[in-house]
Amino acid sequence: SSSSSSSSSSSSSSSSSSVRNTAVATWLQMGGKRIDTSLTYLDQPAIAQGIKQSGISRSEIFITSKVHDPFAFSDVLLSAHL
Repeated sequence: SSSSSSSSSSSSSSSSSSVRNTAVATWLQMGGKRIDTSLTYLDQPAIAQGIKQSGISRSEIFITSKVHDPFAFSDVLLSAHL
């Protein structure tokens, strides 16, 4: 039972990734030049594959990636609450 659930979750994951690849490739082929991402979205591999699939040069694409660092301002936040 656990092997069937893990195989169905990995096939659903790869299906989701395939949809993302196609969406990115289609967006770029339609003239889109900007892609917004974040480490928390977990979509970097799909974006990379979509860019490759599109045939558009990476130098023509602007990618915005947000950095999530929960400790970046911890000292500031702590001092504000003291």
